[in-house]
Amino acid sequence: MSFRIPGLCALLLFTAGCSSLPSLFTRAAPVAAQPAPDSPAPVPATPPSDGWCQRIAANTRAQAAADGFDAATQERMSQQSFQQCTAMQ
Repeated sequence: MSFRIPGLCALLLFTAGCSSLPSLFTRAAPVAAQPAPDSPAPVPATPPSDGWCQRIAANTRAQAAADGFDAATQERMSQQSFQQCTAMQ
């Protein structure tokens, strides 16, 4: 009688950790790869025009001037901003 209780507890703990008891006794066949459903081709985003990048660069220059940077630094920041914008296109 004293052996049955620990044995039942061990069996319950063992089966509680399993997702399903029948899976312990059967070997599941490997699942074949399903082809991806047909989906429409992604629509490419419209890149910003050069006018957009020029406005970004001008805004960067104005912000640099407001922050008190000298003219050479303003120009460098403006150029970097324009290059980053055009690189994202």
